[in-house]
Amino acid sequence: MIDFSKKNIDIKTLGERLREIREKAGVSIEEISKVTKVNKKYLEYIEEDNYESLPSDVYVKGFLRSYSNFLGIESKDVLRIYKKERGIQTNIKKPKIKHPQKKQFKMPMVILPFKTIAGILIGIFFLGIAWYFYIEVGKFSETPRLLLSSPANNIVVTGDSIEVAGITDVGNKITINGQAIFVNEKGEFREKISLKEGINKLTIRSVNKFNKEIEKTLNLSAQYKKDAFIKNKDDQKNNKEDANINKNGVTLYVKIVDSPVWLSVLVDGGSSYKGTMLEGTEQVFEGKNEIIITSGMANKTLVKTKQKDEYNKLAETKGIIRNVVFQRQNKLQEKNKLQEKNKATINKK
Repeated sequence: MIDFSKKNIDIKTLGERLREIREKAGVSIEEISKVTKVNKKYLEYIEEDNYESLPSDVYVKGFLRSYSNFLGIESKDVLRIYKKERGIQTNIKKPKIKHPQKKQFKMPMVILPFKTIAGILIGIFFLGIAWYFYIEVGKFSETPRLLLSSPANNIVVTGDSIEVAGITDVGNKITINGQAIFVNEKGEFREKISLKEGINKLTIRSVNKFNKEIEKTLNLSAQYKKDAFIKNKDDQKNNKEDANINKNGVTLYVKIVDSPVWLSVLVDGGSSYKGTMLEGTEQVFEGKNEIIITSGMANKTLVKTKQKDEYNKLAETKGIIRNVVFQRQNKLQEKNKLQEKNKATINKK
């Protein structure tokens, strides 16, 4: 009798593999969309293997390269699998030729000369080409739509931040001072922007797939006292509760340089800030136990604590860095003492 050995075959599709790698890395579609500047819905179509809803191959291959580079996998392998699966889907979904049923009666036949038939077909062919170019040229020359619902231009803001919201054409990319922001499947966007004291110039740009763009500029005057948002340790107006937090808690100063940066800050497990900080803006965050920060551009994000007098880069990397933790000083000391105690116990054994 012949024994047969069993072999498991991996039948996961490209989309399933990419989603599995993304989920293991703990990254959301929204985060990838912000960093790669690929629309969220196209990333979802890729993970669902919904190739019919994607644009032409030229754009899809670019999406896949950006997605692969973000996840740290070889883009050549991803493109090879995509080409294979796209070909299979195309062959499967070819329309089947239906043979017409025999009719009980005969239609009178009209026989046209060959030259007449050829002329009709050629005319239809050129009309189709003309119509195609008419549609594409119209799209190419069309200026993208960009409508801002807030804020108004030339206003005075009595605070250190403002929300920029509006709508553009579906599939367009939106940037504010060069920083890409998230646009939903309806073309809507809403982003919190940190402002520096004085005059702030915001340039909102919408770009479509033909690289046609529209730009709108807002000039905002932010009038606030810096001390109201960045507390001085010698400020006599702080109450006892604030003083205890400063003494026993953790304080983190954040400053942005060179270009706008998307930032997310969690204080003691709760969301404290999520938005874009402009170049030259500063923020301070205070917590009892810990502050966790995620930055879209680590080398443009400077931080310092109360124990340090100078700002330092969050990291040397040019890209995103996630979940950098800053803990209160006595908590760090307790953690170090516990580690030393455990090490001493192991050495005794």
